[in-house]
Amino acid sequence: MATDLAQTPEFQQQLGLFYAAWSSTELMLDYAIGKLLKLPHEQTHVLTSGMDYGRKIRLLKHGWADGAGQNKSIAIGCLNYFRSTTKRNIFAHSFMITSPTTVVFIERGRSEPYYVKDHPYTKEEFT
Repeated sequence: MATDLAQTPEFQQQLGLFYAAWSSTELMLDYAIGKLLKLPHEQTHVLTSGMDYGRKIRLLKHGWADGAGQNKSIAIGCLNYFRSTTKRNIFAHSFMITSPTTVVFIERGRSEPYYVKDHPYTKEEFT
């Protein structure tokens, strides 16, 4: 009997790498918000600890609208990239169905109209 893909060390390593990279991204966003608002670290933590990713992005994009120097367009481009291409919420909040060859993340909508959407990946696609 073949091992389900989600139970393999390779898949678990890839999922762990995704979460580690995402954690670093969240940390940098929080740091950038604190720097933008000129807040001490403790106040930045209080402010950002309850914020979802979308709100952090909007705050930075609008805060940088009047500044951020020559790197503003690069920074905003990175924020847009993260928002449009990552599947963090799908990976973090979905149920998984797994077989030896695929993992399907079952996305569940959080507001009306409620929905369910499958996001299937082979090992190669997920990697």
